[in-house]
Amino acid sequence: MPISKSLVQPFRKPMILVGSGFRGFFAPFRQGAEPLPTLFDPARQGRFDTNRPPTGWFDLGWIDQFRRSPNGRIGQIRSGYRGAVRAQYRGEIGSSIEFEFREWGKLQMALASGTTHFNILKAAAGAAQQPLGGSPVPAVALGTGSTASTLVLATGGGAQFSVGEFVAVDVDYTGQSEYVGSGVQASFVSAASVSDVDYIRRVTFNVGVIKAISGDTLELEQPLLGGVPPAQAKVQTVTGFASREGSSFIQSWSAVFVVDTADGAQLYYYYPQLSVANEREDATFEVENVGTADVRGYSLRAEFNALAFEDPVDGETVVSYRGFFPAPGSQAY
Repeated sequence: MPISKSLVQPFRKPMILVGSGFRGFFAPFRQGAEPLPTLFDPARQGRFDTNRPPTGWFDLGWIDQFRRSPNGRIGQIRSGYRGAVRAQYRGEIGSSIEFEFREWGKLQMALASGTTHFNILKAAAGAAQQPLGGSPVPAVALGTGSTASTLVLATGGGAQFSVGEFVAVDVDYTGQSEYVGSGVQASFVSAASVSDVDYIRRVTFNVGVIKAISGDTLELEQPLLGGVPPAQAKVQTVTGFASREGSSFIQSWSAVFVVDTADGAQLYYYYPQLSVANEREDATFEVENVGTADVRGYSLRAEFNALAFEDPVDGETVVSYRGFFPAPGSQAY
């Protein structure tokens, strides 16, 4: 009996994912009474553009040794004299991830530490020594017309800065008892614990690099991380960055990890809220073969727990999403 052509399966194309590795993209998560993640909507935004990330997402470069560890549990209902499994249910849910940042920068350091991250403000002459720096050079007020990429300073302010310097741009601390930091929450403070007028600029993520100076106008290499600064913001020179172990504030971020494959497919993992699992600011620095040409690379290891998110589609509590955009012309299965 001849076989109907409609029953013959076509030649199956293999769908093996081959790519260069994961890239990590992070975005602010708003903590507080009404927590709010930065959303990645694959229906509206389509594939995650790794060359031009959606607004609000920061490219932190290639990551290495990416490992996901689902921590959910499946419970069982047994019955009968032999104790056979009659049904299963989903009990605890959870997930954790770990990886190494292959690049160093303010955001990478902040995420790896998971707590308040500091800008080292340029010290004033004769300032008392402190672990994070004593009194800094006074901040310069903004004029009018500033954007996330252009800082218009008060008259005469441009002379206090140089091309290539980092700058922190944010408001004075005036006794607020809340989350602080323009655009991105940088820390939480109690009014009884802070008296430093420059504190918010010490911790802000609104940091940029001066590309050019024209009079009292600073052009930045990239837009400020926190976006357009408030009108009351001031500007101070940053000479470096620092983290510390033992402080109480815990950061939260939204994250997308993306692999673009050789055939045009894309795999991504989306985490609405990640919070640091362990304070591990290593790599561990070891000095070996001093005086030789032996060199090595140093990475920043980070570990996170995925926190709960209530999916508005059906109200289910979830911790992450895994998505896949097929390559053009591929099969459905």
